[in-house]
Amino acid sequence: MSYFSMEYLGFHQIAYAHALTVVDYQFSFSTAGFGIYRAPESETSGVIEIGYVVKNPLVIENHTTGECYTAEEGDVFIFPPNHDISVHSKNSGEHKHITSEYMIDARVAVHRWSDINEVNDSSSGNQIALPYLIPSSAAGHLIANQIRKVAADQTLLIKKSFFKQSADFCSLIEALRKASDPIEQTHSNQILKYKTSCKKAEEYIERNILQHIRIQEIADAVGISKNYLINIFPKYKGIGLTEYINRVKLNRMLLMMTRYGYSMKQACECVGYNDVNYVSRIFPKYYGVPLREYCRMTYQKVAKDGK
Repeated sequence: MSYFSMEYLGFHQIAYAHALTVVDYQFSFSTAGFGIYRAPESETSGVIEIGYVVKNPLVIENHTTGECYTAEEGDVFIFPPNHDISVHSKNSGEHKHITSEYMIDARVAVHRWSDINEVNDSSSGNQIALPYLIPSSAAGHLIANQIRKVAADQTLLIKKSFFKQSADFCSLIEALRKASDPIEQTHSNQILKYKTSCKKAEEYIERNILQHIRIQEIADAVGISKNYLINIFPKYKGIGLTEYINRVKLNRMLLMMTRYGYSMKQACECVGYNDVNYVSRIFPKYYGVPLREYCRMTYQKVAKDGK
């Protein structure tokens, strides 16, 4: 499939945004100029439509590129300025999509997909290259949410300033760029992967909190290397893995001591700490005061609140 680029992009206003439900949908249109909305202000004036399919795939005939393609349910479609488009629902019956149209100025060019790396490498800050179709994905869902929000605001007649409209439009265009950029997608996939691994590590720690926990055991349970887990966990939680384990264990100890009357030695043993002196040394690092002092202050607070 071809893709398009927009150069010297300028925003005018939202033309419309809505949710459309139609039986046996079929429509042909042009995005050149401002159409029925108002007279174009220059030769580069046009409308860009950005939407996504909710129900019943949409078959798109792009007469400008000579291509025909299908937007499946959840897919995001883009119709840039100066294009002639025909669309119809793939299957008989009800079709639904949510869409938004924006009046813009842009110098639009169509490119072969094989040239995308060359165009991206030569793109300045004034140019953006986008596909006509973005498949359903995590990024696609985020874009769909943005389109849905714009459509809801339009339906409820919520008035927005030019600057707010501009911000919403730029945010949507940036989301489209990220969703179609292989480098961005690789980075997003890596983030998703390490978040999943770290979440599994958290669950393992919670399940085994009453035992002595070794980082290697966590890594083996998650299915990644120990060094990789140590490197990615702070990015996910904001603290190192060892500190996280200690904080979880110490919090459980405090609960046992202050609520259920466990001695310090008993609480230590229950969460897998065999050395009471070790716990005494690390506790002030996390709580700022010695463990016994912390417990004493807690008892005093409970007694005071009880009165």
